[in-house]
Amino acid sequence: MTVKKLLFKNSRPLKYFIFSLSCVVFAVIITSCEQNPTAPNEPPKPYGYQEDIYWPSLADSPWPMNHHDPQNTGRGTYIGPQEGIINWKFNGLYIEAAPVMASDSILYFTETGAIHSLNINSKLNWTYNTNSQLIMTPLISKDGTVYFASFAQNSFLIALFSDSTEKWKIDFGKFINPFMINMDKEGNIYVVAEKTLFCVSPSNQIIWSIEDIRINEGGNGISFSPDGETLYIPGISVSVLAVDISTHTIKWEFGDKTLSAPPSIDNSGNLYFVPLSNTDIDSLAFLFSINDEGSQNWKYPFIYQPLTGLNLKSPTIDLYGNIYFATDTLYSLKYNGGINWVKPLVGICDCPLVCDLNSNVYVATQSGKEGKIFVYCFDFGGNEKWSIGITEQQVGLSPALTKAGEMLFCAWRGLNLYNIK
Repeated sequence: MTVKKLLFKNSRPLKYFIFSLSCVVFAVIITSCEQNPTAPNEPPKPYGYQEDIYWPSLADSPWPMNHHDPQNTGRGTYIGPQEGIINWKFNGLYIEAAPVMASDSILYFTETGAIHSLNINSKLNWTYNTNSQLIMTPLISKDGTVYFASFAQNSFLIALFSDSTEKWKIDFGKFINPFMINMDKEGNIYVVAEKTLFCVSPSNQIIWSIEDIRINEGGNGISFSPDGETLYIPGISVSVLAVDISTHTIKWEFGDKTLSAPPSIDNSGNLYFVPLSNTDIDSLAFLFSINDEGSQNWKYPFIYQPLTGLNLKSPTIDLYGNIYFATDTLYSLKYNGGINWVKPLVGICDCPLVCDLNSNVYVATQSGKEGKIFVYCFDFGGNEKWSIGITEQQVGLSPALTKAGEMLFCAWRGLNLYNIK
C-alpha cells in the first residue's frame, strides 16, 4: 500500500480529532469573551460596569453636548478638577445655557442675544448675535457644526459652521423646548417644540414629527437609548414616553407623575429619574430605575423638605454603574438600588450632576442664606475633596469637564463662565 493511500485510509480518525479539538478551543474562547468582552488578559468587569458608547455623529470631544452624551449620563472621559480653584472667568450677561466643547477644544456658550466661541484659555474667537433669548445648550456634530435654538416669539433651530457662518435655520412656528436637543447616530437632530417632537436632517429637512399632549415641553431635554433606536421624553402626568424612531410611534409610557428632566440611561438601557411630587404635602420622593421595556427594576425612597420644592435635574452614572443625585443631600446608590453613602450639602442642588473617569462627582448648590453658590467635589467613597463659594445666585445648568482636568461652570442667569481647576 502506498504512503498516499495509507494517509487517506487513516484520515477519518484524524479529522474527528481535529474537529473535536477545534470545538474545545472555540468553547474556551467564547467563555473567555463572555467573562471579559474587552481584554482576555484582564479580570472580568464588575457588576454594573459601564462602557463608553460610540456615537459617530457627535464631535469627538470631552463634552460635545448638554450633560455630555445622548444617554444623558453626565460622565466625562477624563479626570476632573482636583484643586477647586477658579482658573479664569469670562464675563457674560444673563447666561441660561450650559457650555460645551468641540473636538479642537474650542468652547461654546450662549447668553441672551449671542453665542460665543472661546479657546481653552478664554480668548474670544467670535460672537454670533441673535435678537432672541438663548436657553438652548449647543450641540457640536462630528463635522464641527454648532446646533442651538433661539427662544422668542419666533423660535428657530440654528446651524452654524465652526467659523460662525450661518449654515441654515428652521422656524417651526412653535416655541422650542429649552435646554437640550439630541442627535441620533446618523446625525439627525431631535427637538421638542411645544407638544411636538421633530426629527430634522443635517441638511435642513424636517423628516418626521409626532404630536402628543403628554409631552412636557418644559422637560429640559430628551435622551437616547444606547442602541440609538429609542428616544425618551419627559411627560406631563406621565413620567417617561418612549419613542421608536424607526416607526415614529410612542412604544410605551411609564409613571403617573410629571418629569422635569430627561432620564439618564446606562449601558444596559436602564433609565434613572426622579418624578415631581406634591411639593406642598409630600416629603417622600423616589429615584426610579426602569428597564428599556418600561418595567420597574427598583425605586429608592428619600426624604426632602416640601418647602424647598422638588425639581431635580438629571442624575449622573459613574464608570461602575453607581448613580448620584442630590437635593440638600448628595446620594450615592449602587447599580442594584442599594445605598453607598449620603452626604449633607449647604443649600439646594437644582442642576444636573456630573462625574469624571475616577468617579469623582461634582455637584453645585444654591443657598439663599449665604447668598452664594457652592461647588463641591466628592470622591468615590463620599469624602469631600474640595468646595468653593461663588458669588452668584442660582444653579440649574450642567457643568462640563475638559481634557485638561478643568471644569466649565455657569450659574443659571449668571454673569460669568468659570474655569475651575
